[in-house]
Amino acid sequence: MDGGSEDNSVEVIKQREAELSFWRSGPDRGQAAAINEGFSRCSGQILGWLNSDDLYTPETFSEVATTLGMISDQPVVMYGSCELFHDTKGSREVRPAIPFDFEMLQVTDYLDQPSVFWTQAAWELVGPLDETLHYAFDWDWFSAGSKVMPVHPF
Repeated sequence: MDGGSEDNSVEVIKQREAELSFWRSGPDRGQAAAINEGFSRCSGQILGWLNSDDLYTPETFSEVATTLGMISDQPVVMYGSCELFHDTKGSREVRPAIPFDFEMLQVTDYLDQPSVFWTQAAWELVGPLDETLHYAFDWDWFSAGSKVMPVHPF
């Protein structure tokens, strides 16, 4: 789902078009709405999203499948460490996954969105992202979800 980017996103998407069941580029109602639409079209049991300026390590999907595959029918959220790149500084930092702490999550979003995955059952339990939010809709969803289901680092 692309909100009508004016960079080369569409060209990159077209390079992978044969591997996609659907894609769209054009004005939308914001990030949360686009992500919700994407999830409404997906058929998988393990969910997560990646923004165009993020990337996964080569082992990510294998680790996630191993961790969530056996319990994909249950409402569960899992998160891992995340490598942050600082373009302006030319540096990077690895933020390790720390033990889950509900109280801490109410104060700071220490769950780095690209490192978070959950089951379709979790999505159905918590519901879609709040489309009235333009920032921190992921934090809002993680906070709501952590009230009703297990959240674990992997």
